[in-house]
Amino acid sequence: MPSRTTTTENRRSWRQVHGDRPADNQRALTFLPGQLEDGNALFVLRVCLPDVEAFTRTGDDGLVTGFLHDGRSSWATLTPVGDGVAHTCQGGPRRLADEANRVLAHWTREREPSLYDFGMTVLPDGQFTWHKDPDTGPHRLPLAG
Repeated sequence: MPSRTTTTENRRSWRQVHGDRPADNQRALTFLPGQLEDGNALFVLRVCLPDVEAFTRTGDDGLVTGFLHDGRSSWATLTPVGDGVAHTCQGGPRRLADEANRVLAHWTREREPSLYDFGMTVLPDGQFTWHKDPDTGPHRLPLAG
């Protein structure tokens, strides 16, 4: 599900975005599909990539496959191949698996904080999300792109 601030007008489903198009980009990443089942990781992705929808499916073999799409034109699949590596296929103008990988790598470096370690400050001229402490930050999560 996309974040509440993401417009749902003209938003397309996974099947509509992916269609029958082959991947533009394929390679291995250390980002594992199972991370998309962690509520804290999903929260961080939602804050940093508010337009990206992430979901998983578990196959008969017990392996978790991850799916990402932006509701417009970009998509990615992540399939575990062993040794902490997943094979990713991506299509469209954005590399969603790469974006999510950067966000989750930062989250991991910060020792995987829970959603309760984050807050938001709203000021007359804007708002920001902070982690750990509202005064000392960090005041901004790394936005993908």
